[in-house]
Parts: sequence; structure tokens; C-alpha cells
Amino acid sequence: MYYCKVMREGKFLQNNEKRWQGYLQEDNDPDVKANKFTNLIDDLGYSKTFYPKSKTTQFLNGIAAQVFTQIYKTKSKSC
Repeated sequence: MYYCKVMREGKFLQNNEKRWQGYLQEDNDPDVKANKFTNLIDDLGYSKTFYPKSKTTQFLNGIAAQVFTQIYKTKSKSC
């Protein structure tokens, strides 16, 4: 039988909040950006699975949107 122990939301937030705040800071290294985004999306998936209507999920979704924009923003070309 498979058993999955779910972390309480408060503990999940406490364990990861500082790391999540660091994701908002711009980084010029594309590998670092990609790694941060992958980790963030993993945490967002966990949060959506176990805390679907929580403020933590909303917070992570907002950060994910901002990081996505940082990665995929287009820079205007000068003539």
C-alpha cells in the first residue's frame, strides 16, 4: 500500500518562504533562472495538489507568473 504523508501548510510555508522570495530577484544566468523556475513550479504543483484554495498557492502562482515573465520577456531591438 502506498502512503503519502502530506506536510502541513504552515510547515511548507516556513520551510520554503525565504527561497521563494529569492526567486523574485533577477538573475542573468539562464541556467540559474531555469533551475529556479523548475523548483518553483514543483512547489506550485505540490501546493495546488494539497492546498488548492490557499493563499500559499495564490502567492506561488503570482511568483511563478513573475519569474515566467522575466524568463520570456522580449527585449526591444534598437535600430
